[in-house]
Amino acid sequence: MNKLMTKRLTGQLSLHSRRPLMTNESGRSMVEMLGVLAIVGVLSAGALAGFNRAMMMHKLNKWTDSFNYFLDHALSFSINYSDTFNYDGDLSFEQTANELGLLGDGFTFRDGKIYDEFENLFEFYYVKNENFRIRYMLYNSDLSMRICEKFIYIAQQHVDNISRVYLYTRDGEPHEAFLKDRLKNANLSEIHEYCSSCTDSLCFFYIFWQ
Repeated sequence: MNKLMTKRLTGQLSLHSRRPLMTNESGRSMVEMLGVLAIVGVLSAGALAGFNRAMMMHKLNKWTDSFNYFLDHALSFSINYSDTFNYDGDLSFEQTANELGLLGDGFTFRDGKIYDEFENLFEFYYVKNENFRIRYMLYNSDLSMRICEKFIYIAQQHVDNISRVYLYTRDGEPHEAFLKDRLKNANLSEIHEYCSSCTDSLCFFYIFWQ
């Protein structure tokens, strides 16, 4: 009798030992399922990061086109309509630029000011007895340096009509200006170095022309 019971118990134990522990109906272990979920999580995080980078680059490219459009039309406006204004004092043209459709896609006019899609501020104005100017206030963001580089690059494309470009940082100290000749001949490395201070500070840009 004892031998029979021992044989049955031995058979049951060997049967259980052949079964995988903690399985689901399809036969996969919980460890395998957790591994699959971990892999899916990593891939999803990578895809999301890639998507975010692609969206930021899309917004940067859109900003580049919009600012190029705005600057090109602001220059044309100052040349074609300069004789129609009374220059006894300083003049602001933000509202006029909006009414004439000079703003690029993604730029908006609110409360008398022009904002880009990153909520950075543009001002377009004339200073008595001096010149026309665009001032751009670039708040610190992950794209600040790239926007700065695009700003200088676009100004470079209009160098024939621009007298100089200035960059001020939060402390109010101007960087050495890009005068016409320097702006015309600046390479990517020089522009990159010029914009390096905008990675951790509010930057002010000025474009001047007559």
